[in-house]
Amino acid sequence: MMDGPGGPIETDQWHVPFHSLRHSHATELLRMGVDLAVIGDRLGHSSYQVTREFYAHIADELQKDAADKINGLLTGG
Repeated sequence: MMDGPGGPIETDQWHVPFHSLRHSHATELLRMGVDLAVIGDRLGHSSYQVTREFYAHIADELQKDAADKINGLLTGG
């Protein structure tokens, strides 16, 4: 069974709320380096700021990862 946005998606093996798939989709795109503006367009957000607010915690993780990587490069670690 598949419902519209917000409704459950069920198969014989699993049940995932539609909103969870939407959030996972956006999170994985962000982790893959897709620009927040593009992600926001795909999700139908009214502005970049809306997307940034929803996914700030992921963006912050990516910033820390980037800082750690450049620090490792510069310090030989």
